[in-house]
Amino acid sequence: MSPTRPRRGAHRSPRSPRRASSRASSNSSQNSTPEPTARDLLSQSKQTTDDWYKSARMKKGYASYVKSGKELLAEWSADDNDPNASDASDHVGLAGAFDSISEKTPTALRLLVAYKCDHLGRGFSTAEGLRSAFKDYFERVHNCQGDMWRQNSYTGEWEGNPVFEPAFKAYYESLKNRDNCTGVTTQALPMLPADLKIIMDYLDSKEAAAHLHATKHLYFKAFAMTAFFLWTRNDELINLQMKHVQHSVSETGEPFFKIRLVFCKTNKDKTK
Repeated sequence: MSPTRPRRGAHRSPRSPRRASSRASSNSSQNSTPEPTARDLLSQSKQTTDDWYKSARMKKGYASYVKSGKELLAEWSADDNDPNASDASDHVGLAGAFDSISEKTPTALRLLVAYKCDHLGRGFSTAEGLRSAFKDYFERVHNCQGDMWRQNSYTGEWEGNPVFEPAFKAYYESLKNRDNCTGVTTQALPMLPADLKIIMDYLDSKEAAAHLHATKHLYFKAFAMTAFFLWTRNDELINLQMKHVQHSVSETGEPFFKIRLVFCKTNKDKTK
């Protein structure tokens, strides 16, 4: 019979007392770490914020949005503490709402956007910039993760990102809808009959007749009419192919061509 091999680890050497003592000393040093003071935490948060301001990953303009927002909130808080103030402010108690995340943070953000957009009359792009900047700021500096805003029923702490607070979210959407109704579209507009009339009026003017002979005059009119019908369907024109052009002859013997464009719904809202 072959001798039985001893199991691995059956005879282990005793632990080194030096290693055990070093491990015990490291544990004791960790347990003896002093608790940070409020001043230490504020200083650390300020350093984190400064690092975020200088971060290469931060989009251009985000820092200015956050800095100006904090300055405005500080000015309003100073007015609240002014005993000579003529009227009571509605933003009492919002001091430091962007430095320490709480239930007051979304209210302070909504107040800031309302001041910029409703009081100063800034466009929706300002609201969009403020929301994007503070969303990034809350995520990177205060570790506010998640597309929600709720209070934990067990810990009592607020979870998620303040930009998703229902009241602020509804106000932001109302600004967006208002801009869609009253703003000037930045999309390419089709050529309208009124535009074509301007071209035709010029071609029939004495100035055009002096520079264009009859053949060129009629040719340009035909070109303008064809271009008008194509320009009104710009989205379909992008996919135009030779198979969509059909040459034919009329009953009177005049050659002509037809262009067939596949209908495509334009200006569609991708969010719906």
